Formats: sequence, structure tokens, C-alpha cells
Amino acid sequence: MANWLVGNPVLTPFSQHSNILVRRPSLGWLACIACFIYAAPIDAIELVGRVVDNAQARVFSNATVQVRRNTEKSREALSNTEGFFRLSNVSAGAYIIDISLADGRSFMTRLMINPNSTTQFIELDYSRIVTPDDDEDY
Repeated sequence: MANWLVGNPVLTPFSQHSNILVRRPSLGWLACIACFIYAAPIDAIELVGRVVDNAQARVFSNATVQVRRNTEKSREALSNTEGFFRLSNVSAGAYIIDISLADGRSFMTRLMINPNSTTQFIELDYSRIVTPDDDEDY
């Protein structure tokens, strides 16, 4: 009977292949690691939101949502038929959000993205951001 505690290592299919990868890293293996690091930044936060008007009980489809910082190029998303939009790989910090509705109206708000979360939701409510005095049709 073999003594498994002394001198007889158990080889699994993974252990056999992991020795090859550790001892002889190929260019393909290094490229895989580089792609993974590039595709998944440490502070990648997903910003999910909805463009609505709660006072009128409606959602805004095809609204353009631009998220920008002071010096960075703005990122843009388009809301779907239910008013939802999504932006991936957003860094934590303070942002300005510009919303352009399909009917030509626009409004703006500010957002602080929390660095301790992986997903942050924001509801962009037209009725809370734009006062009735600012919009004659409201």
C-alpha cells in the first residue's frame, strides 16, 4: 500500500498543466493575463440609471445621457424604451451628468460615484431636477 503522506505526490490533470504554465510561460499565456488586466480595471464601477418624470408618471426613451468630469472626455449612453441606460468601467469620483431628451429638452445634475461599490444606480427624475418655473410646458 502506498504511503500518500511521504514521497508519493498525487498528480491531477490540473497540477500537470499548471507546472507547464509556471515553468514555461508562453506569449499566449502572457497575452491572456494582459487582456484580463486591461478588461477589468480595479475601480471599474457600472453606472446604471433611468431617465423618468415621476410627476407625470412617464419614462424617457432615447434620452442621451452624457457623464463627464472636468478634464476627461465625456462618456455617453442612450436610454432604452423603458428609460434605462448603462455605462461600464466608470471610475469613482464626482461627475456632471447632462441629459438631452428626444423632444429637445435638457437638464443637468451632479453625481458622486461611490468607490466601495461595483454597481451604482441613479434615477434622473426630470420633475425633481427641473422646477416648474424653468419649464413652461410642465
